[in-house]
Amino acid sequence: MYNLIEERWIPAVTDEGGVVYISPWEISRSDIALIDLAFERPDFNSAVYQFLVGLYQTIYTPKDDDEWLDRLEGPPDADEMHELMAPIEDKFELLGDWPRYMQDASVSSAPNKGIVGLLITNPGENTMKLGKDFFIKGRSGGALCLSCSSAALTAMQAIAPMGGAGLRASARGSSAITALIRGKTLWQNVYLNVLTSERLKRTGGQDPSANPFVWANGHCAGPVHPQDNSPLAIIWSMVRRIMLDEPSPGTCSVCGRECECIYSFKEMNKGNEYPSWIHPLSPTYVTKDGRTLHKLMSRDLSHFHQWSALVYHGQDFARPSLNASQMSDNKNDLSDILHSEPRLWINGYQNKQALPECWVDVMVPVYTGYGDEGAFDLYVRDLIRLSKKTERSMLDALKKTLGDAVDKSSISSNFWSACDSAFIIAVSQYSPEELDQIIENWIVKMREVAFRVFDEVTETVPLEDYGKAVMERSNLSRQLSKRSMMKELSKE
Repeated sequence: MYNLIEERWIPAVTDEGGVVYISPWEISRSDIALIDLAFERPDFNSAVYQFLVGLYQTIYTPKDDDEWLDRLEGPPDADEMHELMAPIEDKFELLGDWPRYMQDASVSSAPNKGIVGLLITNPGENTMKLGKDFFIKGRSGGALCLSCSSAALTAMQAIAPMGGAGLRASARGSSAITALIRGKTLWQNVYLNVLTSERLKRTGGQDPSANPFVWANGHCAGPVHPQDNSPLAIIWSMVRRIMLDEPSPGTCSVCGRECECIYSFKEMNKGNEYPSWIHPLSPTYVTKDGRTLHKLMSRDLSHFHQWSALVYHGQDFARPSLNASQMSDNKNDLSDILHSEPRLWINGYQNKQALPECWVDVMVPVYTGYGDEGAFDLYVRDLIRLSKKTERSMLDALKKTLGDAVDKSSISSNFWSACDSAFIIAVSQYSPEELDQIIENWIVKMREVAFRVFDEVTETVPLEDYGKAVMERSNLSRQLSKRSMMKELSKE
């Protein structure tokens, strides 16, 4: 027996920098100030935050914005939360009797796999057979403690990459983005992402009376349709058919603790699918034919021209996640409660088929003092349009100088990295009364960045190409003039 509501399996950081293990109902403890999670892996931290958000969404959904704000400002009594979780406690058994948390009893006949295969970064069997495990070599040994096993299982079900051979990707796709609003305490970090009852309906689920825990229903291999399920079902999505084996003493390969550990698990393909759902913690976009799909992770999401769409409507057709929209709708009240601007934590794996290529982890402040949302969104789009024109002009000048020797990808990354902090400052300085001056300042800043990158790239050009570099730099100056840049904003 190992119950994820009763056990103290979640490592949390205190305001004094120490780490304590807590149960889910203890995140609002009054005797100790908890500020963050403290797992050894970032994907574990993200997954367990999603677990906690889902749990409190299930047992403590606010009826409206006022109740949500009141609860944020005055955290509930931990014992009260323990009592509210009691009716669903039996759905969160990790081991022992069935149902088991996010596991499928029908896979008991499958062969054993090493437990480290449950880690998303560990290559699968087919990858190792093909010899493609270049950077993370497959390992047959290893062990995970029950805390890390719980986090790994949660992460796999929440953000699974495409597994090949019929192993499902997550309900949000193979490179799922998670966007979490953050405050100053662990309670705020969780409850800032819990939706009101009205907003919860936007996930698509149309039967509030249905059991949201699919592993308890016995249907772990087939489509999960919104019309037949609770709005909470997408939060507890389970796409992989997994069964953990029994533990025995050992040393955890992730956290290093000596304790009861799991060494193997079983898995079969063709798990659940989730067509036509909207996950509340993921941004979406609208296709040309009107379908709404989850936006997927990419490396450049760490740069403002991409992540701004996750909260500021900085791109056409892009839609912030439901939790980010709720934050924007309550921006004035949130500022008074948090006594600071909230932050947006964007995280997830960029995967190429079944292979994780990188973990993207971005924490950015969110400006909420902008007043009229339509005017502010237009301002953000103007900043992005001017930046993209600057990048295009700079790359064109470099290509004319250096020809095919230009590494566009690397140069673009350097350009956007240099612009990221400037964007956050420009957003925080937004003022409708001083908009013209702020735009002019942005144009000047983009010119400075473009010339700095141009000069760094052309610093070592051969002497015979120096004249060409000087000429193209002069042309770049004309293309980035105030008049030329303002023309960009006048285009339809």
